[in-house]
Amino acid sequence: MSISKQSTESIRVQRLRRLADGRYAVPIILAIILAIQLALYCNTLTFAGISESGALLGKLEAIMAGDRPKPLYGFYWYFTPAYIAYFFISIFGTIDAYYIFQCLLATLTSFLVYIVTVRISGSRISGVVSLLLTTVYTEYLLLSSVFYNQVYENFFTVLFLLLVINIASSGTVRHTILNSLGVLVVVLLSLFFRNTFVVIFFYLLLAGIWFLARKEAKPGATFLLLSVVVFMTVFVIKPLDHFREGEYTPPAALEFWGHTTYGGNGGEVGFIYSENEKRFNDRLEAYADERGLSDITPEVIDAFKASEVRRFMTTTPHKWIFLQVKKVFYTFGIIPQRDGLTMLMTGRAPLTLVPSAILLQIPFLLIIVLLIMTVDINLHRIFSVHGKVFLTYLLGLYLVAAISVYGAWAERYRIVAVIAFIIPVIGVNIGRLKTLVGRDGRKELMIRLFFVVLMVIIWGLQAYEALVIHKERYLGAIDRILQ
Repeated sequence: MSISKQSTESIRVQRLRRLADGRYAVPIILAIILAIQLALYCNTLTFAGISESGALLGKLEAIMAGDRPKPLYGFYWYFTPAYIAYFFISIFGTIDAYYIFQCLLATLTSFLVYIVTVRISGSRISGVVSLLLTTVYTEYLLLSSVFYNQVYENFFTVLFLLLVINIASSGTVRHTILNSLGVLVVVLLSLFFRNTFVVIFFYLLLAGIWFLARKEAKPGATFLLLSVVVFMTVFVIKPLDHFREGEYTPPAALEFWGHTTYGGNGGEVGFIYSENEKRFNDRLEAYADERGLSDITPEVIDAFKASEVRRFMTTTPHKWIFLQVKKVFYTFGIIPQRDGLTMLMTGRAPLTLVPSAILLQIPFLLIIVLLIMTVDINLHRIFSVHGKVFLTYLLGLYLVAAISVYGAWAERYRIVAVIAFIIPVIGVNIGRLKTLVGRDGRKELMIRLFFVVLMVIIWGLQAYEALVIHKERYLGAIDRILQ
């Protein structure tokens, strides 16, 4: 590299450092994030048709009429946002106040992403990079216009990561106790909105074992104790059952759709294609005939679904593994998020399909490419470096498994993994981009570019499937948005 190029690069780095260290940089970026979210909310006209928003709006109407339903129902119905909206309406007289609150909470989440990145990397430049990525991540910015629970999921997940990083840092006993109590409170509060942390005790268990293996007794023992306390609280004491109606057991549908090929193109909720439904009915009939069952009751159907999951996993384990990999690639794939398309295409300033898809997918694809170019691919280094990095990668593994592998997948589930894992990892490792363009980084650069090309090929195949092979399905969904 020539001296002039080195000088130019040094000047750019110094300018970026001055920007990051400046007093007003972070507040200005946060103000921009808030302004964008408010603008997107003002543009939004569709609310009840987004995710499960219709059910929550129905509960809000019931609460306004004097009914007091419990905030939790069964395994995955959460009406807590309806009570929070009722609180804001009672004070300010309009539901707009509730959506403004969501915008503020999402902006606070972005700030927590900044803090987490700085705590891991020790660099304010890394923190600003992460903050800027949340500024352009359209799927995330649109969430504040949704009467749903993902804004809360993002907030509690990033806050949880910050607390466990604090525990991993050397501190006083008081510091450790306060952060441990914070973890317990965050887990319990988050379960009023979503099941993201329902088995987080397992994450804490693995973290404790890892720290003890590194002979870091204090954080190791803390995480192990926290694992036991969280497990006992959630599954033995069960304080949330006082706020729940129905049984808190995972429905068989979650396992069935996520671990068979009946759903859509694999791992989706719903048959979608008639041939899948016909295959299901034929096998169900054969199942009933083999057992001499004259009536196909709901119990028989549930038993058949369970048997299909066992059959698929045991007789064709390679296909089951391929399905799980496919679900991960679909979760982080080329198909635009339907909720985002709905909001952009039916707003006060409506966009057509192509601009809406570009606004949603280009920032997301950029983030995934940056992840491939910056993520640490040396497993030995990941497992031997400071615990803050390990805790972040472990949370990423937990989240990806939860949103892609555990049950059925959907594009909208990926947002929490991007916010709480992918963006902080990019920020922490952003300096690797400079290393890759140097002479010593050429081999690694070629490896990473290979994976970028591979990901682009996968996205291309997904686009071909959506726009050519199953054109009627995806374009039909667009038509339903505009109806």
